[in-house]
Amino acid sequence: MKTNTHPDFEGDIETTFTLDNGEVYEYKLPPVVDADGNDEPVVYIDVMDAQEDKYPPFLSFENDTNTIILRPNSTFVEGRTYYFTIVTKEKNSDTVLYPYYCTIKINGNITDMDEFNAINYTDINYTINYIDEHSKGSIKFTEKVNMTWFDEHFFDMFRIFWRDTTYRTNKENRTLQDFEPDWELALDPASDSQTINFTMTF
Repeated sequence: MKTNTHPDFEGDIETTFTLDNGEVYEYKLPPVVDADGNDEPVVYIDVMDAQEDKYPPFLSFENDTNTIILRPNSTFVEGRTYYFTIVTKEKNSDTVLYPYYCTIKINGNITDMDEFNAINYTDINYTINYIDEHSKGSIKFTEKVNMTWFDEHFFDMFRIFWRDTTYRTNKENRTLQDFEPDWELALDPASDSQTINFTMTF
């Protein structure tokens, strides 16, 4: 009696992977053949039974080249192990197949989601102290802020514009030619870490 065996790779394959977060790893699988010659061999990636929730979200598979691409790029994957299967099968059969069980270990320490989401933050408001006739002014925050960080992210947090007396009719926010905070003074160790002086150019 002749048996119908599953297609298989021409040689051994990797089934265990260890990566750092941020690393990109591409693994081209060796050719797969159907030794019986009675069907076309197929390769695909699937979840592992009983480990469906640990399938690697950073895995992609190029069917044209049979290449596995791993791109872990999140703090939340560090220190965790993921599971998937590489399946070889006959194209026209749902039973003549073989799953290779694979694991991926991402180096690092596990970040607890609940602890990460429990952010310790402080509400900070601000007021415009003054704007004089020379277009110079001052912003005062209600709490001390990290001026070094603020220097790098000021315009990510603030959109600066001005309005003239026609705003009620045209609803137009007008762009300044320049808005220049005085970072030299704000970053001075003797500053109060709450005040930023600025100069506007219309």
